[in-house]
Parts: sequence; C-alpha cells; structure tokens
Amino acid sequence: MSLEDLEGHIDLSYYGAPILDDRLGDWIHFTWQELVDAINSFAEKGCGCAGIWSSPVSICLKRTTPRFVLLKVNDEGWLLPKGELLATLIDGALQFYEGMFRAFRWNKKEYHDCLELKRRLIRKGHIRGD
Repeated sequence: MSLEDLEGHIDLSYYGAPILDDRLGDWIHFTWQELVDAINSFAEKGCGCAGIWSSPVSICLKRTTPRFVLLKVNDEGWLLPKGELLATLIDGALQFYEGMFRAFRWNKKEYHDCLELKRRLIRKGHIRGD
C-alpha cells in the first residue's frame, strides 16, 4: 500500500455543526494537498479553493472582513473566524503530514512546506503564534 492509496476524510465542525465529514471522503493525501494550496492562495490573494480528487466538490476560502472568512463547500457557506479556521486547518495538515512521515517515511517536504506556510500565516497576522 502506498500513501496515495489511503482513503479518508477531514473532519471539521463548528459548534457541533458539521462542515467537512465522511461524506467528503477521498484519497486523503490529495485532499490535504489541495487544502494546503487553498490556504496558501488565501494568504496571498484573499481567496483559494480546493477540490476533492474524485468528486465535483469544491472547498473555497474567501476573506470577507479582516477577522472573518467565508468557507464554502459547494453551495453551503459558513462565516468563520479567520484565525481560528486557518490555525485549525494548518495544524490539521501538519498533524497529517507528520503522521504520514512517521508511518511511510514520506511527506517530509510537505511537512516542512506546511510548517513554513504556518510561519507565514503568523507573520502576516492571519493566525496567532501561540
């Protein structure tokens, strides 16, 4: 089995309301890559989208105010605190890449790239550096 064969999903909810769950399961490695790319685009341009590899689902982030982000999953949208959302997503990606490196000895570059993205998000004031 290779990392690319692993199926899974990202579980994200806000005050008990599911946003991302097992209905959006796919090749988890590609889902995280897409989401990290969307976060990077958001940091640079104020918006970014991710796709789910084997379905037409899109996950988009769009800055609405300095403190809030509109997270859209297809036609549903949630207005969420920017810092909390971005920190949760980037920390989830770091946890995923670290776990995959420990299990497969792959993804070291992705882990370090994600860590650098987190540092950039902190420098730009998108998330707190606690």
